[in-house]
Amino acid sequence: MANELPSESIKPDLVSWEQYLRDSAAPRETIDHFLKQPTWSQFDPELGYGLHNSLVPWGINGSRTIETFQSNGARSGFAYASRKPRINSYGNSFTEGNQVSDGETWQEYLAGHFGEPIGNYGIGGHGVYQACRRMLRNEKTEHGAEYIILYVWGDDPARSLLASCARAGPPHLIGSSVCPMAIPGSVYFMATRGRTSRWTRHLGRSSRKKAH
Repeated sequence: MANELPSESIKPDLVSWEQYLRDSAAPRETIDHFLKQPTWSQFDPELGYGLHNSLVPWGINGSRTIETFQSNGARSGFAYASRKPRINSYGNSFTEGNQVSDGETWQEYLAGHFGEPIGNYGIGGHGVYQACRRMLRNEKTEHGAEYIILYVWGDDPARSLLASCARAGPPHLIGSSVCPMAIPGSVYFMATRGRTSRWTRHLGRSSRKKAH
């Protein structure tokens, strides 16, 4: 029969969930390199990494941006800073505003419109799972807010399946935000030198395609 499958069909290798996680984990050397100072990240035992005061080198038009953080981990804000935020925001670099300096984030503009502070707990590179973990952890403390903004963008759900999401990659991309995918065939987007590129990884081989 024309539709009959070959007798020796290729079957996928099945592995346990524990083995999958072990194989997907980033090597210690990769983590140590990512967290090596001076950098914008610091180790967090629950989230993998968090942020600390730094001069970030990939600001708008090649500028460097100033990022400072409060003792509770929220990014520094100046609008109505003496008041406790009624709204907290969580998410990735778009929430963090990692291409602008303190006082220039969208939370600061929103605070100006609302007449009240907006808590900024965004961390560049974090996926939905990490953002939710940080939200649950923080909202149980005295820094919790009445309302929450959880920002989810493009590949954020897939980041929960990454072996690592670090600033590492081909030599000409060092300095850009690159997230190595743990799953063959996965697709992610990144911005590099003002243009958007799409990278696909298939069985360990990467190819670059322009995204329009």
